[in-house]
Amino acid sequence: MNYILEKSNKQVIWINTDPNELTGKEAWGNFKPDQHEIVYSHHYNPQIGETFAAVIKDGVAQDFVPKKVYNKTTGDERVLLSWEDKIDPETETEDEPLKDSNENLVEYQKYTDSGWIINQERKKEALLERNSQTFHSKLGSYRGTVDYKGITWDSGKTYLENIQKTLTLYSKQLIFSFRSGGPRITDFTF
Repeated sequence: MNYILEKSNKQVIWINTDPNELTGKEAWGNFKPDQHEIVYSHHYNPQIGETFAAVIKDGVAQDFVPKKVYNKTTGDERVLLSWEDKIDPETETEDEPLKDSNENLVEYQKYTDSGWIINQERKKEALLERNSQTFHSKLGSYRGTVDYKGITWDSGKTYLENIQKTLTLYSKQLIFSFRSGGPRITDFTF
């Protein structure tokens, strides 16, 4: 048996580990109902000087259920394993990041006050960078023109340049699609 003194209100919580769940003076001879509380706790027993953090329900300290929390910047998961483990509200959230159908974290997401969202600006920049890298790698492997059955064939340089120009133009403005209901903004994903 152990006890904890709540200094703010001078309340004593008596931790009762007896399987019979004794109450009042049966559990502790100095019990005073206006100043003391008897809590049956089989698994949770904080040490002297520690705060009693367990949830008390019907006089029984509830067992801690591990809880996942996520870093607001990286989406990395951390598991709270005891009543002493606390979430850091500045850097962590209980909201799970967005995942794809394979349970992998969705790229380009960020945490906001309303939850996890896709960072469209970051996604656009990354896709343009990826396109640029692909374009330059293909351009580097460009073989020029090839003579095939008497016909000169361009191996793709002009095609790649046109794709690059088109994506550059579209990345600088919203793309509208016209339908019977009027103009709508279309989100293109690559």
